[in-house]
Amino acid sequence: MLRTLNDEDDYQQPQICPRSTWSGVGAVECMKCIEGYFTWDEASTRCEPFEPQKISPSATWAQNTVTIAGDNGKGNASNQLNYPWRVYVDDDRTILIADHYNHRIVQWKHNETTGQVVAGGKGEGNGSDQLKYPSDVIIDKETDNLIICDQGNRRVMRWPRRHEEKSGETIIENIACVGLTMDDQRFLYVSD
Repeated sequence: MLRTLNDEDDYQQPQICPRSTWSGVGAVECMKCIEGYFTWDEASTRCEPFEPQKISPSATWAQNTVTIAGDNGKGNASNQLNYPWRVYVDDDRTILIADHYNHRIVQWKHNETTGQVVAGGKGEGNGSDQLKYPSDVIIDKETDNLIICDQGNRRVMRWPRRHEEKSGETIIENIACVGLTMDDQRFLYVSD
């Protein structure tokens, strides 16, 4: 489940939010453990890992949150997630989620109530149209391609965002990929 502050709230103000929420600076809860935080600024629009013990004991929790993705229980329907790992938000506030146990990447456009599968979603597998436990997703802004950590298949894939494309291509093989980022010069960094 992902949540955001109400639109009238100031996205630039750092805040700590309850577990299983997403806000100006919030957290994503996966299977009762905090996976990361989200910062809403131009330089950092993705969920990055952190350690829960680094939360200040004097932190206050935001009370006015709105669920934006996956508030319908665990599952594989278009309005559900199953162990979401990493999150990427593009310039239009479209959210991409590595839906780990559903073996897919799901896209939620701003203010929509259901997601759309944009990669995988054809069951666990190693075909060019399948994913196996994806752990991260980013967008190559220059080519408008998704770059996906396909952790279970030990590969990094490039997947066109165009809806007529139903498969991707392997760009790095034999890597236990966990996380991705790309700098302004389009150098791809992969953690394993």
